[in-house]
Amino acid sequence: MTRSQQSQPAPSTVLRQLAPFATLGVELAVTVLAGGAIGWFLDNASDTKPLWTVVGFIVGVVAAIVQFTRTVQRLTRERRTTQLHRPGGAEH
Repeated sequence: MTRSQQSQPAPSTVLRQLAPFATLGVELAVTVLAGGAIGWFLDNASDTKPLWTVVGFIVGVVAAIVQFTRTVQRLTRERRTTQLHRPGGAEH
């Protein structure tokens, strides 16, 4: 086994590390759609179409961006912490 093969993580380890990032797209879509759905409900209740639907989608997009940024920062921080505590130290 060559030296480069010894330093590569197992495929299952890579998939385990990437799994949290894979859910980000679903989180973004659900957040935007939830904002739009709340706006749609408010429009139907108050007969103000399409005001609250548009507002709901805009709020959903802003919330999705904030959630995405926080999640990526948290996952990146966790990944760095894991790498620093691994034998061999930080990533090269």
